[in-house]
Amino acid sequence: MDLQICESLCIYRLKSILQKSKKRKAERKASDFDSNTSIDIDDDIDIIISKLLKLFEADGQIIILSIFLLEKFIYKNKIILDGFNVINLFTLSLLETIKYNIDEPEINANLICSMLKTDKDGLLDLEMSFLNLLDYKLKVEEEKFFIYKQKIMIPWIDYLKENL
Repeated sequence: MDLQICESLCIYRLKSILQKSKKRKAERKASDFDSNTSIDIDDDIDIIISKLLKLFEADGQIIILSIFLLEKFIYKNKIILDGFNVINLFTLSLLETIKYNIDEPEINANLICSMLKTDKDGLLDLEMSFLNLLDYKLKVEEEKFFIYKQKIMIPWIDYLKENL
């Protein structure tokens, strides 16, 4: 799948999850994954996600797997995604997906620490917390991957048809 298509799909899916989370805003609790500042989801998320995907040099499969992992994480742990945590959680999801699926990934830890506003020990703590809350289950069977990919593509295609 074309990288631009996957990027667009990723942004659309994250915005969809964020929209659903708005309805549960009153239930939100602070977490270790929160940033000190919130991003403007409507204006900033497209640019930030695009930069993240370029930074990690993520291919289409990695992008979709990282969204899958993020959704698994937030639903399993009942985390409400919002402007305070969306970038940190997506970054961690992308990072762990790459580490799990690529033999020798080139990762600039200093840049990631800068983005997450933490040091290397803090990054390691965030990674460990993220993995622990997923019970270290990062494997996605091929059949589940294709089912998930279809599940997220159908509403995205409908959205494109309505808005182009």
